[in-house]
Amino acid sequence: MGGRIETSVEKMANDIGFDIGNGSDSTQIDLLNGLAEGLASGIQSNADYELQLCYIQKGLSTQAKRLIRELYNFVKE
Repeated sequence: MGGRIETSVEKMANDIGFDIGNGSDSTQIDLLNGLAEGLASGIQSNADYELQLCYIQKGLSTQAKRLIRELYNFVKE
């Protein structure tokens, strides 16, 4: 007992992501911006931020990895 309770948004994250993936570009931008802002505001140190990114990448699907690689190619300087 005493485990973490999963919120309704967490339970629906994949479905929400799928719907947004079929939505407008502005909705997709809002999703990515909100995710980035939430991660940045909830993590105090750079080491913790990198650790969280490590945890995230372990569970990514092939499609998610492809999206991130291709998006990176557009935003790299």
